[in-house]
Amino acid sequence: MDFSGIMAAVGVGLLSLVSTSAMAQYPERPVTVIIPFAPGGGADITARTIFPFVAKHMPNGATFVMVNRAGGGGELGFTEIALSEPDGYTLGAINTPSVVMKPIEKQTRFTREDFTYVANLAFDPSGVAVRADSPIQSLEQLIEELKANPGSVVAGTAGVGSEDHLLLSRLMNLAGVEIRLAPFGSSGEALVALKGGHVGITVVNSAVSAAEAGNIRVLALASDRRWEHLPDVPTFRDLGIDLIGGSARGYGGPAGMPEDVTKMLADAFAAAVADPEFLAVAAEQKLPLRYMDAEAYRAFVEDQHGAIAKQWEVDPWIK
Repeated sequence: MDFSGIMAAVGVGLLSLVSTSAMAQYPERPVTVIIPFAPGGGADITARTIFPFVAKHMPNGATFVMVNRAGGGGELGFTEIALSEPDGYTLGAINTPSVVMKPIEKQTRFTREDFTYVANLAFDPSGVAVRADSPIQSLEQLIEELKANPGSVVAGTAGVGSEDHLLLSRLMNLAGVEIRLAPFGSSGEALVALKGGHVGITVVNSAVSAAEAGNIRVLALASDRRWEHLPDVPTFRDLGIDLIGGSARGYGGPAGMPEDVTKMLADAFAAAVADPEFLAVAAEQKLPLRYMDAEAYRAFVEDQHGAIAKQWEVDPWIK
């Protein structure tokens, strides 16, 4: 090897050492975690619950600083995550269906491909609910009523383009029925309307909390498995309707993050969700845990995108 070749090899070796050294020290400063929703909601509470345990299991320790960037149904925060420097010092909550819905509805500065997916922690399945004293006792009975009398049932939603509006739109398409949708300002207002008898059904995203509050009965959950906290409530799939929907709460960063940093974070998440102390806290909060590693999480996001894009083609909810 000539002198120039030797120096080139030395240079490559030095760069490798620098990279390894930098990795050994990560994170050398606090890591920002962007939460694209307001304080106090499910995304906020879940992030603030898990990250202390992620920090506990980072080889070098870590300080994660939560920053709420609410706006545009998550669009503001997702944009900030996607456009940040991919150095591992900006992470964020990447919730579905919001992260795939927004680029389908309109032109955005991000798509689902602009993120590095690290891990999913929870999946809060949506459920269709009626008042506890409703004559409708099951989803089968609801569908029978809708087929016999199209449009006879009014459903309260959080508004056009909301997650619950989308779920009901997909249900109508898959079951071949017609439901009249009544938009409210939020899912909470729609639930109040249901309890007051102003609408016949609504979609609940925190089904356990809603059911425990009384006055409602959940007919079915849009999940691939029954939920341990509501073991008697069937899934849509149990009833022959292939409908999955709800809020998946996962974490990642901008596309292009270093593989070694991503692996370190992913390993810390895996250790955190197996930590008995975390599991005790999660059980107390009744978090709907659904851990997915990076590969499974990305596949889930792709599946959600495919289902929502298909529904948009059939019935675009924003004209």
